[in-house]
Amino acid sequence: MALKTRLMTSRFSSWLPLARLLRLPNVFTAQADILLTILITLFVVEHHGDTSFVWRAILIYVASSFFYLGGMVWNDYFDQKEDLIHRPFRPIPSGQIRSKTALRIALLLSSLGLFTVLIICNLKEEWDWSPLGIASGLLVAILLYNGLLKSYWIGPFIMALCRFIHIFLGFSISIESVPFHIQFHLASIIGLYILGITYFARQEEQQSQSNSLRFAAGIVAFALIVALGFPLQQKLGESLSAFPYLLVGFGFYIGRPIFRAIQQPNPRFVQQAVKTSILGLIILDSILATVFAGYYGLLLIVLLLPARQIGKWVYST
Repeated sequence: MALKTRLMTSRFSSWLPLARLLRLPNVFTAQADILLTILITLFVVEHHGDTSFVWRAILIYVASSFFYLGGMVWNDYFDQKEDLIHRPFRPIPSGQIRSKTALRIALLLSSLGLFTVLIICNLKEEWDWSPLGIASGLLVAILLYNGLLKSYWIGPFIMALCRFIHIFLGFSISIESVPFHIQFHLASIIGLYILGITYFARQEEQQSQSNSLRFAAGIVAFALIVALGFPLQQKLGESLSAFPYLLVGFGFYIGRPIFRAIQQPNPRFVQQAVKTSILGLIILDSILATVFAGYYGLLLIVLLLPARQIGKWVYST
């Protein structure tokens, strides 16, 4: 029994560097974004007789995961020289994963994402290039952020753009489009939220500036204010009445660690706030889903369980 336990522990440990390279807990936030767009599409657009919709939904869910995981690997691949100084524990600088191996993984995941979206284009009744065009734009944004612009002032905006495009990718699977104003409103909420978190995490490895953290927290708060207006996208009286209360509750949930980090802007509290806010995106997505799906939208919170469980061994920031 003891030998079996040691073998299981050894196998688990051998997978840890890869899981950390992929930032595995965070992929559930991207999946929550996609499930949110699928739910809204189901409630807004009729899909009677469109038997391929389920397959397109599954494939966009898979493609989204490929793009996100690939983006995490690109991040560490391009950051390896800086990580050697500031984050030597990461898989590449620590020697747990070779640089060439990380490059191959990043290329493979990005290619699989594009190939999966290509299949989606073919599954529509008429060939439609729009999902592939959006996916290509997403990949370009991912590479621009990780390879060129991350350290500049525009970096957080490019990261926000990645999530902004990601929302449109989720909506692209439907033959009949969800109205653009709904897509844009949702993409703006998620994009602003990620913009704030990215600014908040800019100096997470060292002592942060309280004023910078306040500015970032203000962007996150603004994203939630924009989210308050999301029920206006529904017909009068059809949105869940509990929505604003759920959103305010969420604000307090992420606000507590953010406020503590502003008061004590050291790496420990800042990283704690960033981790809570990143995984909190799953909760935000589930709350936004209630606007169209009612209490069924809260089922998206289930994704928080594996994210937190894996997060016990794999860092999120």
